[in-house]
This record gives sequence, C-alpha cells and structure tokens, in this order.
Amino acid sequence: MLTELLRAVSRGRPSTLEMLAAELGTDPHGVRVAFDFCERLGYLERSATGCPAGSCAGCTLRCPAPLATDGNAAANPVAPVWWRITDRGARALTPSPEQRVGRPSSSGRLPGM
Repeated sequence: MLTELLRAVSRGRPSTLEMLAAELGTDPHGVRVAFDFCERLGYLERSATGCPAGSCAGCTLRCPAPLATDGNAAANPVAPVWWRITDRGARALTPSPEQRVGRPSSSGRLPGM
C-alpha cells in the first residue's frame, strides 16, 4: 500500500483521505497512518506551498478552508494538509535494474524498510 500511496501523491492531484482510501482499498485511518509512516521515512513531506493544483478553479474537492499557502497549518486547523513526494520517495518509485528487465523484486518492499 505504501508504494501505491507514493504513486498517488506523485500524480499531484488533490484527493481527500476518503478518496485515497477507496483507491488504495483501505480506510481513511489506514491512509493517515501510511502518510505518517512515509513522512517518518522521508518519502513524503508536508508541502509549504499549498495545493498541488495551484488554484481552486475547477476543483471538485470543496475544501473546508481556502488554500493554505504559507505552510502554517496551526493558523487554520481545518485547512487541508498538502503532501509532496520527496526525492527519496521518487527514488523509491524508480524501478531497480532487476525490475526493469522484468524480474520481480526479492522483497517487494520500499527501500529502507
């Protein structure tokens, strides 16, 4: 599920926890735990620049608060949290040489786990 979460975040489309949970076949709590875990491993970080879409125009999420672009979530506790994939997270999604030639990974796990 962690790899799928990284792929979903790397696409840069805004999603709610509920939307991601449905996509990943889990519940919103499981997605929140996965976000926290990936953040601790350095695969994801909270974005200081706000929504990856950059504008509310045309967005269907109907966030409960305006875009938080200053990275200060404490100033508006209902503002959405935006995540971005780190360089380490992007590398984790890059197939290893074995996977590029069609061989399955020996562990199926993300690097560093």
